[in-house]
Amino acid sequence: MRQLMNGTMVNRYRNQRHQRARTALLAVLLALAGCQNLPIAGPLASEVEGEVPLLQRVPFRLVRLTPEMVPVIQESVPEAERFITDLGPSEPRIGAGDVLVVTIVEPSAGGLFSGPPSITASGAEPGARVVTLPELTVDPDGRVALPFAGIIAVGGLTQVEAAGRIQGALTGQAVRPQVMVNLARGNASRITVSGAVKTPGSLPVRSGGERLLEAVARAGGAAEPPQNVIVQLTRFGQPHRVRMQTLLDQPQTDIHVRSGDYIHLIVSPRTYLVMGATGKVDEQTLANRPVPLAAGLATAGGLLDARADATALMLFRTETPAVLDRLAAIEARLARARGEEAPIPPPIAHADPSAPVPVIFLVDLRSASGLFMAQQLDLREHDLVYAPNSAFAQVQKFLDLVRLTTNPITTGAYSYKTF
Repeated sequence: MRQLMNGTMVNRYRNQRHQRARTALLAVLLALAGCQNLPIAGPLASEVEGEVPLLQRVPFRLVRLTPEMVPVIQESVPEAERFITDLGPSEPRIGAGDVLVVTIVEPSAGGLFSGPPSITASGAEPGARVVTLPELTVDPDGRVALPFAGIIAVGGLTQVEAAGRIQGALTGQAVRPQVMVNLARGNASRITVSGAVKTPGSLPVRSGGERLLEAVARAGGAAEPPQNVIVQLTRFGQPHRVRMQTLLDQPQTDIHVRSGDYIHLIVSPRTYLVMGATGKVDEQTLANRPVPLAAGLATAGGLLDARADATALMLFRTETPAVLDRLAAIEARLARARGEEAPIPPPIAHADPSAPVPVIFLVDLRSASGLFMAQQLDLREHDLVYAPNSAFAQVQKFLDLVRLTTNPITTGAYSYKTF
C-alpha cells in the first residue's frame, strides 16, 4: 500500500514538473514572438538599410562614408544658405509724403525767376539766376504744385526723372531752365528693421543703395551674436531667411535692400540633435566655429559601450542632388577598384529635381579611418546624429526578459522539490 502511494506521488510530481516545463517553454516562445517589440530608442542599422529599397514614407539615400567623400561634403553649401538673387541697388522713388527741394537755374537774365546773380552755379553764364523754391510736399496722389508749371505728377519717379519732368513743364516759359530735385525728407521709399536690433524702426532708403548688413547697422546692429541670429527678409510678400553669420562669411549673400523691404532679426541658436545609444540624448548648440562630428558626439557623452553599434553611427541631413551624384560616382569608382559591380542608387521621385534630398551617412567608428572622418566632417544646423543599438544589445534584452519570465517558475519548482 505504501509503495502504491509512493508511486502515485512520484507520478504526480513528474506531471507537475512537466507542466512547469511546458509553461516555461510557452513563456520563452511568447518572448521570442515579441522580441521585435522590445523597448528600443530607434531602429537598428539593419532595419534602416532594409528601408532603402522600399523608399516608403520619406525617400532617402543611404551612403557609407569613405575618406574620399568627406571633402565633397565639406565643400557643399546648404541650399538654405544660398538666399535669394541680388537685384542690385535701387534709387529711392518719390512717393506721397516726401518733401522735395527744387532748384531752378536760368543761364541768363530776363527769365521768370528773379534773384541775385550767382557765381556759384557750376557752368552758369554771367547774369545767370538760381532760385530754390520753398520745400514741396508730395500729396497723396503723388503730385506737387510749382509756380508757372502747375500741377506735376512726380510719384514713382527718381529725383533725376522728376527734375526732367519739371524742366519740361517750364520749357517755353523760363529761359533755358535747368532743374535739380533733392529729397529733403524721404517718407515713401523706406525699409523697416525690427526684431533683435538695438534701435528698430523705419529707415529711408539711401540713394546709391545699401546692403542688408548696412541696414542692420543703421538700426543699431544685432542684439545677439551673429551665429545665433536669423535675418528674415520679406520682399514682395515672400519671406526669405538666412543666418546673419552667413552674410558675414559669404559676402555674395549680403544683397542690396529695396524700398518696401521688411527686415526682421530672429534669435535662434544653431542646434543639432543627438539620439540613440549615447551618454545624453539632447539638443546641442553649435558654437561659432566648425564642430566636427566627433566633437559633437563627445559633447553628448559619447557612445554607450553596452548598447551602441559603433560600426554604424548615422548622420541624418539633406544634400543637393549634385552632391549626391558626385558621391555616387566616388562609390562606383571604389567598387570597380575592388572588382565589384558599381551600385546603382535607387531613384527618388521629386517634383523639384534641384530640391535637397534626405540622406543618411553611415560612419564606422570601429575603424581608424572612421574616427578620422568623424574628426573631419563638420556638423550643420538641423543635423541628427543617431547611434543605433547593436543587435547584441537586443539579444541581451531578450535574455533578460526570459530570465525575468522563468525565474519565478524555477524558484517555485526548487521550493517544491526541497519541500
